[in-house]
Amino acid sequence: MMWIFCLRFSMNERISPVFMCGDLINLSGSQFLLGELEISDDLKISVKDEELASMRKAMAFDTLCNDVIPKSITDIRRLSARLSGYPGLLKKEDFERTVLTMVYAAYRTAKSQGHQKDTWAKSFVNLYKALKHDLMFSSSQMPSSERTL
Repeated sequence: MMWIFCLRFSMNERISPVFMCGDLINLSGSQFLLGELEISDDLKISVKDEELASMRKAMAFDTLCNDVIPKSITDIRRLSARLSGYPGLLKKEDFERTVLTMVYAAYRTAKSQGHQKDTWAKSFVNLYKALKHDLMFSSSQMPSSERTL
């Protein structure tokens, strides 16, 4: 999933898809993922590694995950509806937030059962479709000589 995120920016900004590309997420590659993320019972997202968590970018990541991205199913549905009608390319920041929201929706899908699982899964799929549309739109807007995989 993060590979898709980097693919989009590697095409537009020529950044290696090996590294995570967002300003808030980029800490010498995939340090946040290596440090692991934890989601508590009260749904607070944090970096497990204390050294990483104390870094300025990790604090910004914490704020983004806990104060910016939507966490209720209603807010995520509202975001999906807005994205489905978005006329052009998403701004880099909006793309990043949507990826993080999709990761959160995947987590909630995995932790849910029955009707709740279906509801979260539909939200995940809708976010995926919006990001896929953005990726395909960005790819189609580039001259064929500049497209990469």
